[in-house]
Amino acid sequence: MIIIFISYFSIMKASIISEINLTIKGNGRQQILNEAYDLEPDNVIVNGENRNDCKKSCELTENINNITLIFNADITTCENMFYGSKNIEKIDLSNFHTEQVTSMKYMFNGCEKLIKIDFGNIETSRVKNMEGLFSSCYALTSIDLSKFDTTNLENTQEMFYNSRKLISLDLSNFKTTNLKNMYRMFGSCRSLLFVNFSSFDTSNVKNMQGLFQSCFGLRYLDF
Repeated sequence: MIIIFISYFSIMKASIISEINLTIKGNGRQQILNEAYDLEPDNVIVNGENRNDCKKSCELTENINNITLIFNADITTCENMFYGSKNIEKIDLSNFHTEQVTSMKYMFNGCEKLIKIDFGNIETSRVKNMEGLFSSCYALTSIDLSKFDTTNLENTQEMFYNSRKLISLDLSNFKTTNLKNMYRMFGSCRSLLFVNFSSFDTSNVKNMQGLFQSCFGLRYLDF
């Protein structure tokens, strides 16, 4: 009976599938995942059609393209995942399994046209590094980070750096007892009016240099 149970559990574990849904506006050769990202999806579906030639980039002919990336393996890092994917407008991570992820460094860096990210109930309890996570996301005006578990987070260097249209950020759920580096975390967020980081514990932070550098519109802080 024990052997049967273990076998059944193994089958169930192997059947867990992660999906990421993207909306890309553009045509021609489009970057989907950054070339430096070392994990490729097992399957790619573009507008309902199987397109396994699109593991990192894809030749797109329509202006609006719905793309589903399917991963069968456990994801342990999201570093550079969408780095520089300039024409992605929406990312839906609500069916993406990140239970084993320890780094989200530069995950969305340079996604210049990104206007929406759906994190669903994303699991981030193991994540230590969020450096540059949303940096240079020029089109983002808001981000819902209410589901983020930051218990083990150590590095938020340039996390929102140069995201020029961000208006407000509610980080009141962040637990930061392990946080060490906040260098330029909000730097060059020129439209930022309000930040709530009332729950932040900065007792172990070593670097806050340039925390609000060039945040010309900042009016309210809750801390």
